[in-house]
Amino acid sequence: MRADPAGGVSKDVANPPLWPAIQRDITRRKKAEAEREALLAESRQYARKLAILQNITAATNAARTLLECIPTIAEQLRSFLPVDILTLSTYTPGEAEFSLYAVGAETEAGHFAPRGTRLPVEGTCPGWAITHNDVWLDDDMRKNIIFLEDEQLISEGVIARLVMPLRLGEEVIGTLNLASKEAGAFTEEDLPFLWQVADQLASALERSRFFEEAQRRARRERTIRQITEKLRAATSLDELARLTAEQLSEHLAADYALLELGIEGEESTN
Repeated sequence: MRADPAGGVSKDVANPPLWPAIQRDITRRKKAEAEREALLAESRQYARKLAILQNITAATNAARTLLECIPTIAEQLRSFLPVDILTLSTYTPGEAEFSLYAVGAETEAGHFAPRGTRLPVEGTCPGWAITHNDVWLDDDMRKNIIFLEDEQLISEGVIARLVMPLRLGEEVIGTLNLASKEAGAFTEEDLPFLWQVADQLASALERSRFFEEAQRRARRERTIRQITEKLRAATSLDELARLTAEQLSEHLAADYALLELGIEGEESTN
């Protein structure tokens, strides 16, 4: 070791020429490690999203109707996002109202609008998404009450909201509606993933519509066949009239039925 005239350690010994290079190497290694950690986190998140999409796809493919797999869909989305209320709406292009097809709420308190509720397109957030074919995102609804349902949702504790159109080709056939009690629960970064979910739900919703329509048609034809068989078994005109009135009242949910009979060729007299 070489000492300087003042008795201290020489600077070229205290700070050897290799030290800056070592510092640069350490910095470079730390940066590389941070990049690897970020890449690993990104890969894990992608794997989670892919698994959720696969689970939702499997559930919708296995179910006869989309309604049957709403609990699974809600559970899968809640594993990734703080979703408290999930609803799906259905819409027929050109109509002034849409229907709530399904409601999945995390708490027993549920949702202010039960399944089957008809709501106007004009003035509602799902209606806006339907009309504009675009996403509506609120990080905190309390800041600006805009739509008809906002006050009711806020009273239920909802703070953040995301409403996304369900598209089938060029048409909007419904919306995916997510609500959370956490401010900022949904962000722009979630949209690519949720668009994939929405595409799956749109396809499943259309299949459900076909299946439910086929069921309604089958029930209608079965009812007509049952009524026809009973009417054919009538042995008198009075019994035929009575059976006809009973069947119409039962199957049309009417309080009463009035059946008028006329005899062909009968002339009225004063």
